[in-house]
Amino acid sequence: MKRNEKIIKLYDSRASEYDDWFERHDDVFQKELALLREHLFSSKKSLEVGIGSGRFASALRLSKGIDPSQEMIKLCKEKRIDAVLGVAENLPFESGEFEQVFFITSLCFVEDADMAIAEASRVLKNDGIITIAFIDKNSAMGTMYQEKRGEYFEDAVFLTADELLLRMEKFEFKYFKMSGINFSTAINEPPFDFCVMSFRKIIP
Repeated sequence: MKRNEKIIKLYDSRASEYDDWFERHDDVFQKELALLREHLFSSKKSLEVGIGSGRFASALRLSKGIDPSQEMIKLCKEKRIDAVLGVAENLPFESGEFEQVFFITSLCFVEDADMAIAEASRVLKNDGIITIAFIDKNSAMGTMYQEKRGEYFEDAVFLTADELLLRMEKFEFKYFKMSGINFSTAINEPPFDFCVMSFRKIIP
């Protein structure tokens, strides 16, 4: 079974369990949400790639979402979120349709990260923004998940902030904002357990 098929099958089978996690860990969700709000520059023409059950999209009032899991899309529909079935590497949207694209702990699960970023760039307007929230590979939490991955992170490909920066520069995005929080240590400085970085698309 291919990596992406395995991940989709997992999230299809655990969609409700995944969504319930946010109910049981609302304190964590609220802290992550607060960081994401610092990076919200457009909600009317926005897209979340890998929207999952729609928890963040609903709270941030993002306009559209996409996910490869049919069961996750059903949960989004229950929340009245405009979400469609599809993959990050082939977004079914017009070029220049959005002002901001979010990847919220989803880039680590895509089959081809470069293609996903290229597609996000395509559907962004000139001077649009990509915001990526991720678990830094070098953070305490990132180290833990790599050592004891469990089902959800078994096939995740983690990045450091520096690795993400280099990858985004390759696609002509300019970094301009970072926020983060550590849950596993009292020291709140990089590398962050939950890191949010925003990049602006360079106008050609």
